[in-house]
Amino acid sequence: MRLGPGSLIREHSDHDLDAALMGLVRLHVPVTSEVGVEFRLNGLPVAMAPGSVWYLRLANPHSVVNDGDIDRVHLVIDAEMNDWLLQMLHAGVNAARTA
Repeated sequence: MRLGPGSLIREHSDHDLDAALMGLVRLHVPVTSEVGVEFRLNGLPVAMAPGSVWYLRLANPHSVVNDGDIDRVHLVIDAEMNDWLLQMLHAGVNAARTA
């Protein structure tokens, strides 16, 4: 997904991307981004650095604004939730808590 400078994605919810109810997840891998890009989930900013991997419950309200000078590019992977992916997500949460 690409979002050019000066662009925005208005707040919305993707009800089909609720792992608990629908079994579908969207993973974001930021490729290019900068300080001027603001992703908000439930009204709170989420700083996604290039090279990281994120699972966000996108059935919740979220939006993006690119006030920067470069394209914000994310590799987006839509996947079905399974035991392996759930284990990886839990491992990521636990690693973030101990960092």
